[in-house]
Amino acid sequence: MSFNIFFNSSDGAGDNFNKEFTFDFSFMEDCEYELTFSFLSDNQIQANFTGTKQLFSIAVQNFPLKNNFNSNTLMRNSDTAIIGFVSKNVLIDNNTQYSSLTSNVPVRCMKPTNNSFFVKLLDIDGELLTAFEKYNLALNFKKVKQYI
Repeated sequence: MSFNIFFNSSDGAGDNFNKEFTFDFSFMEDCEYELTFSFLSDNQIQANFTGTKQLFSIAVQNFPLKNNFNSNTLMRNSDTAIIGFVSKNVLIDNNTQYSSLTSNVPVRCMKPTNNSFFVKLLDIDGELLTAFEKYNLALNFKKVKQYI
């Protein structure tokens, strides 16, 4: 079983680079899923996307991601909410950002237990972007088959 959930940044609360969405996840089975995404932005202002802003990551907070780690200098693993990366692409003279379902590897997650979550757009240094135009985000959930 797999399904998609489509989000438009105009429907969430807060700044586009730190957007809160709500969704009723109660229809989902309580099991493990592979999570992938596709992303498409509106035309961006060129001055906002130079240097470290040309590639950015998408993080989802309040999502129960599994086995998704961030390396650090402390010799211990820490969890990360990053689900993948998006790069700047010029399409017909527009500065858009996009990522397809096959651009990033899937991450594992469980059924979300909270109907409110944040989508954060982070620069290469892990800092929130300071400006971003509208975007669409599609999350694809694919149920993981369990082998006994």
